[in-house]
Amino acid sequence: MKLKTKVLLVALVVHAVFIYLLTELYAASRTAFLIGEGMLFVSLIFSYWLYRSISQTFDTISSGIETLKDKDFSARLNQIGHPEMDELIDVYNMMIGQLRHERLLQAEKSSFLGKLIEASPSGIIIFEFNGIIGAVNPAATEILGLQRGEILGKSLSQIGGRLAEELVLVKVNDAKVINLNGIKSYKCHKSTFTDLGYSRTFITIEELSREIYLKEKMLMRR
Repeated sequence: MKLKTKVLLVALVVHAVFIYLLTELYAASRTAFLIGEGMLFVSLIFSYWLYRSISQTFDTISSGIETLKDKDFSARLNQIGHPEMDELIDVYNMMIGQLRHERLLQAEKSSFLGKLIEASPSGIIIFEFNGIIGAVNPAATEILGLQRGEILGKSLSQIGGRLAEELVLVKVNDAKVINLNGIKSYKCHKSTFTDLGYSRTFITIEELSREIYLKEKMLMRR
């Protein structure tokens, strides 16, 4: 049962008892009855005002809760004329404005990062939390020799191919130079980033020329 409903029930019970006592008082003293009747009228008006204030306050709180549940950070609450509640509404509106600003910044960063990954000459493979490939850029599909649809939703071991098999062996925060049949060489690096509070893995694949391959191989041996 909601608090405002409880307040209404208490007010009804109290005034019902008050009316019963007034009926008993009528026979004893007309003057006391009239005074009691006036007090009852004032009490009814005060109770109505109190119930409206509580109801308006809780309706505002409920509206704010629903807004947060729907993640609608564009909605603002209007002040209701009660100093304490208006102060809370001001804090809520400030918090909503900050969340909306941060959400816009995050969307802009995500959009920029997505375009940067798509345009990168290096192959980039991003994994979901369960190790399944969730994103891949055009350079990676070209290096793997597969279509995007043949890669997404699969693990590296399910893709098949020599390069994919070698990528499985690369450890997190480690780099490895992979030479395929002495023809093509790739420098692969596996690392992690935080997304929504969880750690996700990604791999970058950079094609190396013969000269760069030899230098990288010498560096790896040191």
